[in-house]
Amino acid sequence: MEYRKDLGLYHKILFASFAVLVFAAKFGVLNTPFHWDEIGWVNAAHWFSENGLYRSMPGLYPKGLIFGHPPLLSLTAAALYKVFGESVWLTHLSILPFSFIGMLFTYLIGEHFYGRRTGILAALFLFFSPVYFAQSGMFLGDLPVAALGAASVYFMLKKRYGYYLAASLPMVLIKETGITIVIAILAYMLLAERKKAKAILPEILKYGVPLLVIAIFFVIQKAAAGRPFFIVWDKFKFFVFGLRNIKLFFMITEWIFFSQLRFVFTILICLNLFLHDGSERRKELLLFSLIILFSGYSFSFLFFLPRYLMSVLPFISIMGAWSFTELVRTRALRDIAGAAMVIMLALSMDKAEDPGTGECTMKYLDIVNVQKAISRFIEEGFPGSAVLTAWPQAEELSNPYLGYVDKPVKTVRSAGQDGFDLILYSAPSSDGKAALRKYALKNGFSLIRRLEGRGGIVAELYGRNYIADGSSLK
Repeated sequence: MEYRKDLGLYHKILFASFAVLVFAAKFGVLNTPFHWDEIGWVNAAHWFSENGLYRSMPGLYPKGLIFGHPPLLSLTAAALYKVFGESVWLTHLSILPFSFIGMLFTYLIGEHFYGRRTGILAALFLFFSPVYFAQSGMFLGDLPVAALGAASVYFMLKKRYGYYLAASLPMVLIKETGITIVIAILAYMLLAERKKAKAILPEILKYGVPLLVIAIFFVIQKAAAGRPFFIVWDKFKFFVFGLRNIKLFFMITEWIFFSQLRFVFTILICLNLFLHDGSERRKELLLFSLIILFSGYSFSFLFFLPRYLMSVLPFISIMGAWSFTELVRTRALRDIAGAAMVIMLALSMDKAEDPGTGECTMKYLDIVNVQKAISRFIEEGFPGSAVLTAWPQAEELSNPYLGYVDKPVKTVRSAGQDGFDLILYSAPSSDGKAALRKYALKNGFSLIRRLEGRGGIVAELYGRNYIADGSSLK
């Protein structure tokens, strides 16, 4: 199918269905308070909105804003705030178009290589992958990069250069991890046409323009902040080889090919390649493999969180859907089994692997609900009190625009400071936060309230001279 403006009635209905599915599935979480790393991105959007959109240039905003990432996503939200007013639901709503784009271009790539049914199944596999589904309602840069990465690949395949730039330029300016998608595309262009490498060089330079743009950003940031990237991690070093890299390699392999039911896709892919002679020589598998290599395994030498690997999910979903349709040739059985696999993915949301902060499944809602409940309890029961706590709870209590409190609650972030009345401990926690509980018990603070959620989620509020119902003994 050639790309064209008039996609026909079939595609219009299909794409409208994708959009309705995304909106209907995520509408209920749009007003959910911001969770964990979302806070950094939202803080930047709030700061740009309050201090001027023009201050999104490096050097005109605080060094640690957005964790040192490029500012485009936060800047876009800030622009929306200027027009519609700042709100939690609007910020989350701004991510839904990216979720739709990811589905759309996963379908289009699947259709381009394998036909419509494979494309539809791949798009559904992607959307109902627990990490993609959860991140579709969160204001972070990884899902937009994954969605725009799929769009960039599609437009490269179709040789639609203007559309390619429209997808790939914002991709690298949302988060620098988009660089790996561009590198994979360039490597594919070179390897796929290696017999005429000299002739393809001008095309590679054209499609490499996003690298030049992000390089300019890095130069500006180097001049303004002293470092081109990772400016908030002073001890970070590139290409340090050791046991840590090996562990990360195996963690990445597990997450890409086995976690969250992706072992089913891996089995299907292996069976298809084994049973169908010549399938391993298909040119698009080189492209998909390069994306997995660069967008996945590059994190063996960088920081790693599972959501960083979302850029490979569209292509794992496509390969899984293609292998499924190749192995199940009977149309009726294929439709029934395909629907069963989608349902299986959807039902795995609560049971899927979800390390750390819960952001890889809908379990993050349990954490948010516990934190919101304890924040409201502090705000309503202890007006004027100061709370010793750590990130992100200190941000949640201090900034009403994050959705946890209506008015700012005074916070203290170090036990060495004076003037705090309460201590808030929570889990899952950032490094060192467990010390808050130990400090409270060691220094005569008593437990005022304990809230628990599923999977070890807990929030404990300690106070000096308070009884358990929260009233003062003074």
